Amino acid sequence: MQHPIVQAKAWATLDWLSGGRAAPIFGVGWLKEEFDYLNVEFQARGKISDEYIAAMIAFWEQDTPVFSGSRISFTNVHAAPRPLQRPFPIWFGGDAEPMLKRVARFGDGWSPLHTPPQRFPACLDAIHSQPDYNGKTTGLYYALETLSLGPQHVALQDDRTTGLWNPQQIIDQCGWLARLGVTETNLPLPIVHDYNAYLDRIRWVAEEVFPAFSNAD
Repeated sequence: MQHPIVQAKAWATLDWLSGGRAAPIFGVGWLKEEFDYLNVEFQARGKISDEYIAAMIAFWEQDTPVFSGSRISFTNVHAAPRPLQRPFPIWFGGDAEPMLKRVARFGDGWSPLHTPPQRFPACLDAIHSQPDYNGKTTGLYYALETLSLGPQHVALQDDRTTGLWNPQQIIDQCGWLARLGVTETNLPLPIVHDYNAYLDRIRWVAEEVFPAFSNAD
């Protein structure tokens, strides 16, 4: 739904401004009405995404980018600033089989939404067994709050998404995710009523939880 050169330029600029800390995550979209409003063919969104990602990689990696596709082509392009990270990391979000293939071909990481955590190891195996797997170590981001988000973004209830004040329970939750292949997560936030309470939570996490992972890979 968004032009790949505009996206590539924006992400390159953000990476430069942030000192090489930008990490884009892309999805093909799921809400047909969004595509209808923009006159983009919903059923072709996967093919469009693949071409746009390839074009963006060319834009980031080539000194004088050249790309020829069915929907986007360019030559004699010069852009600055360039991303500081070379190659530039690309993450994908979603659960369908085509998304896993996309991660295998282009990606550095995967962020599932509705995939049950117990299926993560099998999905990682599926990514790494693709014929065009790029050979990179696949990062996996999963937030426990995702367990409370059902299809069509319907809210569910799962006790594991409740913000905890028990450090060992949090450590155990992170260990459970790590054993399933998760490399990045965030901790569920309990109800806080003001900014100072939020800062207190951050300090508590730093003091009570982070030391357990200070020597972790």
